[in-house]
Amino acid sequence: MRREWHVVIFGALFCFGIMGNAASADARMFFRRDPRPRLLIAVRDESLALQNKIIDDFCLVRFENKKMLGEYLRNPEKFFEGKSCAFVPRMHRMVLVQPEFFYFANESNHYALLSARNFMVMLGKAFYGQFHVKLKMTDTVRVRKEQDVLVRQNKTKADGQTHDRQSAHLSGAAFDISRLGLTRQQNRWIELKLELYIKQEKIVAVEEIYNNAFHVFVRPDWENK
Repeated sequence: MRREWHVVIFGALFCFGIMGNAASADARMFFRRDPRPRLLIAVRDESLALQNKIIDDFCLVRFENKKMLGEYLRNPEKFFEGKSCAFVPRMHRMVLVQPEFFYFANESNHYALLSARNFMVMLGKAFYGQFHVKLKMTDTVRVRKEQDVLVRQNKTKADGQTHDRQSAHLSGAAFDISRLGLTRQQNRWIELKLELYIKQEKIVAVEEIYNNAFHVFVRPDWENK
């Protein structure tokens, strides 16, 4: 009988030790500080919905195919006929992006809204002035077919299943910054810069862990805010 009590007591102490250690581990995990700016760790659906709301508010066009993009480049004004928004060149004009203080991951032509291009240049110039190296950009505007390919490859959460889950890249107002090759200091610099512009409501930006990139959506009126 005495031996059985010893077993019971030993078992209780053993279980208490395991639970205590687990609780301590949970506490360490809970209080561990994540150094990344919290604004970049957005709930994905909420971020997509916000970007799509801004796209709708400014009557930005979502490009279904290359033909539609080509027509917009030639005559963007016709896409605003009958809409509540008038065509405003500084916000709605699509331009060919010439790399300046940054470079693209591939050599194909990259188009973006003028407002987004201006933000890219501003950010790239500031980064180059700080570190004397160029930022690597991966994507600007995409047509829907290109977006669908990324969805099938599980490289994006913007699957277009609902209106609010469409990609902002379809409008030309977004671009991606690759994190590959960045030092910890360079990565941190970008995080803090993006956080600043988020607070100023100039951009919506998220850290895409699965793509190892920063997704940046630029408000068409950011230069006036």
